[in-house]
This record gives sequence, C-alpha cells and structure tokens, in this order.
Amino acid sequence: MLKVGTAYMMDRKGNLIELPECHPYLINVKDSHSVLEQLERTVKFYLQNLLWYYDNTKNIESKELVKTILYYLRFDERYKNNYVDQYGNYIARVINNYFDDSVYDIRISKETNVEDLWEELNDNLNEEFTRVRTSHKNLPAGDSKDIYFRISSIYTNWFDTIWEVVYKYREWIESVTIVTDLQSRGKENFYILNGQKTDHMSVENFINLKGNPIVEKAQQKYHIY
Repeated sequence: MLKVGTAYMMDRKGNLIELPECHPYLINVKDSHSVLEQLERTVKFYLQNLLWYYDNTKNIESKELVKTILYYLRFDERYKNNYVDQYGNYIARVINNYFDDSVYDIRISKETNVEDLWEELNDNLNEEFTRVRTSHKNLPAGDSKDIYFRISSIYTNWFDTIWEVVYKYREWIESVTIVTDLQSRGKENFYILNGQKTDHMSVENFINLKGNPIVEKAQQKYHIY
C-alpha cells in the first residue's frame, strides 16, 4: 500500500521504489551551475544519487555510462585533479568501494567530454524513471492521499503505466495530478487529457479515461511524455 507524504521513483513497468525523502537528480535545468559543476557536486556531495540510479536502472547502457564517467574523472588529465582531497584520490576510492575491476577496461577518447556523457546518462534515466510523490507535489509534507506524477521524459509515454498504478491503488488514492517536472524540463505544465486538466483529477474520472476498466478496452490513446 502507498504511504502518505512519501517520495517514489516509478519505472516503466509501474514499480514504485520508495525513497527516504528526496528524488535523485543528476541535472537540474533550473540550476545556474554548469553541467560539469553539477556533475562534480553530485559526485562529491550527493554520490548516493548516482549510486541509486546505478543500483536501480535496468538499462545496461546507463550502468556502463556511470562506470565510464567515473573512469574519465579518475584518469583523464582534464578532470582527475579536481578529485584529490586530504585522503587521496576520491574517485579512486569510489571506484574501489562500489564497482568491480571492469571499470579499468574502459578507454578514454579525447574527443569525448565527460559533460556530454553526464547529459546522455541524465537523458536515459529521465526516460526510464518518473518521479512520484504522495500528499504534496514537491515536499514531504501533508497527510492527504493525493498522488502526483512529475514527468521528466521526452519520448516515453507514461499514460498506460500511470493508469495501471492509479487503478491498482484506486481505493487509497483521492486525486491524481500529472505535471511536467520543473527541475528536469524547466517548466511545470499540467497535462490535459480528454479536455480535462490533470490537476487533482478524481480517481474515477482518471480511470474512466480508458472506459469501463472491467468490460471495455481503451477507445483513445492518451499521450503523457
């Protein structure tokens, strides 16, 4: 059963992975810092965000990108001096503590910037996961049974997945809100489905967008990207 005031990450199959408090981000488009600065801040201070994605992604390419990025930070002359502290090379410790020796099989290309790899990883993960929260759209506050889906993807259509989750928890959920994710997309727009704004839409109205869920098939294909 869902919990009030709780953050989740949802994958394409509708699995809801509970988070301790905040959603992980690799790039926040509303942040004034450059992509490289956001990468450095994540790796140095919010490594748990990167490790969460590595542990939970089912995309082999994304896992390899994580290892490739760390290899670049460890060995590429352009970056490696940024990760030395009083205990030695920070990236070397991260690799040794969390990854196997396959990281060292990676080769560096001077034509590739680690910022580009970070953006590619961020894009891949935004297509694989969407952010979900109960009780409040952004904060771990309140005790309502409203549910909020914050969409970061550009190409993945989340409608069927969201519909299945809402139907599964229909006895618990009081309302459904679907909105673009501000930090990922740079704007916060509510989705319009069947002429209705998905801003605290009733569960009954949302479920019936596909007709009677027991005896009918979907008459219209809705798109939530």
